[in-house]
Amino acid sequence: MTAGPPAQHGHADGDKIPMANAVPESGLEVVPESSPYFQKSASLSPYGGAPNSAGQGKEERKFCGLRRTTFILFVLLVLVTVIAAIGGGVGGSLAVKNAYDRGRVDAAAQLDGDSSADPVTSGEGFLDLPPTIGRVPVDCPNLDATTHKVTPQSKTYTFKTTCGGDSDPGEGDLNILAFLSYRLSDCLRACASFNERGNAPNTTCRGVHFHANLQYVDDKGGNCWLKKSVGRVTRDTGSSKNAHVFAELVCIGFEAIKHLVTQTKQPYKVLLGARNAEAAKSAYDAVDFDKTKHSISVLPLELSDLKSVKTFAAQALEALGGESLDYLLLNAALGPGGESSKPTGSKWREIQVVNAISQHYLTHLLEDKLVSSKSRIVFVSSGGIRGVTDPRGENVVRALFRDDLPEDPDQIFLTSWGEWWSKDVFALSLDKDLQDKWSPSKEQIEQEEGVA
Repeated sequence: MTAGPPAQHGHADGDKIPMANAVPESGLEVVPESSPYFQKSASLSPYGGAPNSAGQGKEERKFCGLRRTTFILFVLLVLVTVIAAIGGGVGGSLAVKNAYDRGRVDAAAQLDGDSSADPVTSGEGFLDLPPTIGRVPVDCPNLDATTHKVTPQSKTYTFKTTCGGDSDPGEGDLNILAFLSYRLSDCLRACASFNERGNAPNTTCRGVHFHANLQYVDDKGGNCWLKKSVGRVTRDTGSSKNAHVFAELVCIGFEAIKHLVTQTKQPYKVLLGARNAEAAKSAYDAVDFDKTKHSISVLPLELSDLKSVKTFAAQALEALGGESLDYLLLNAALGPGGESSKPTGSKWREIQVVNAISQHYLTHLLEDKLVSSKSRIVFVSSGGIRGVTDPRGENVVRALFRDDLPEDPDQIFLTSWGEWWSKDVFALSLDKDLQDKWSPSKEQIEQEEGVA
């Protein structure tokens, strides 16, 4: 139907077409019932073609050979397709980014707190796996010279970190193993777990080297390296210095002795008792100190076995000969839950044997030498570890050199606070009756514990 007035057609014989009403200029054309079903016209327009009568409407405009409505629909279809493609690309990129962000983990270990590595599950109950390419976060330089505590099961291990540092880089034989790690805290936990539960003879994890670049997984077998020995620590001063971090296991006794032989001018002869003598010897051999001036001898000592304590005392006295024993550093303990299941041969629990009886018995065995040498005895308590942020053992060492002795001989120098405590603080420990009850003599210990 055209917009203009309809053309008037006539019969060939000249008769008029009967019309009941005039055709309106617009709207629906109403054909009365009296009109014939077929009309004769003087001329017909071809199907789909343009009218060939001057009286018909104007020719419809076309675009690229298509009718206007068809062309508009085609353009709209193309726009919808393009928008869908762009939206799909952007959505896919965001999905990949979100998956990567879910996989990224925070590499900054909790300062002076227990580390956690709990997996995160998605809404469907599946683990969101992190990527194996790219970089993981390392909070350097903020991690530099900070301490981190990790408790795999029952024992707590302390590490000191150095941004851009590494111990003996390139010395692959000094590594226990290398593996993929997404967080520094997991790398530290692996080292601590190796020490607590590992069964490698004469091997202790002394530190870790952690790198943010996961490319090392393909090139070097991992981005976390567990170190069985720690020598001189070198520092990266280049552009990648904040992309990796070195963490050294801090042992109070080890650090105190290391401080003596590396930071003091006076020569020292150290006799050390250790459960794993070979591993301890290897650790001290890796320390850079003047071995012509100082000497460190390691003797086997198992504090849960009083017979081992007696053997160690005899070997130490033999090694000293006529020399004096200037300091006795008692630095060993088990924490709650750190006991083994093996029997000790004692009526006491292993934690009591190690933390109290064995060290008390050792002092008895060395009593004559201690008295003749006017020795200074230093007991390291848990407060000397938890209450001190300096991991280099200086809180223990200062107890060796403190010379501001008070007039009252019953005062105690507390290493964790660095101050003298008057006897009213620990009055019960000076009670003779309590001493006789809870501080048995050497003979009593040997009789009760069956030490020949």
